[in-house]
Amino acid sequence: MNKRLILVSLAISAMFGISALADELIVVKNGKALQARYEGSPWQSSAKGLSSEGTGKFLYATRVPGQGDFKISARLKLAHLEGTAASFVINGSHIGFDGRGGNLFSEGPLFGDKTSSIGKSDALLNPDKLFTFEVIREQGTTRFLKDNKEILRKEGWNGPISNSIWRKISNQTYQKNE
Repeated sequence: MNKRLILVSLAISAMFGISALADELIVVKNGKALQARYEGSPWQSSAKGLSSEGTGKFLYATRVPGQGDFKISARLKLAHLEGTAASFVINGSHIGFDGRGGNLFSEGPLFGDKTSSIGKSDALLNPDKLFTFEVIREQGTTRFLKDNKEILRKEGWNGPISNSIWRKISNQTYQKNE
């Protein structure tokens, strides 16, 4: 079964004060990994983006924001909604786009070490259609959005990010404001 995730763009911005953009790390651009590293097999590069299918394939940004406010923004799509387990991983916790039972889900230490349904995948996502996923942390409130609509909120977390991983996803940029 072909379970493919394509990430078209990803930007991670760390915001310190109100100053202008000072640094940008391009992780993936035009289907090529620039500032990324793989765990497992490398992802496939094409004009459509960077893609992955199967299990045990992870894409890491080479840098991630520390403590404080940040914004992560990604354009991505899933070829199919069939329990692919495609997810964004932050500090060992998952925001899953297509889990068992056809649900978006959260799980891991940031979410009380339990798995919770965010909603039905097919109600929020369309196979092979691009969408925007964002994670925005401001003053200790972290919001997770799909196409500008909040799907999950985490209060009181202001710690550093230990990792930022895409599992079965593609095309990433990292921006840092100083």
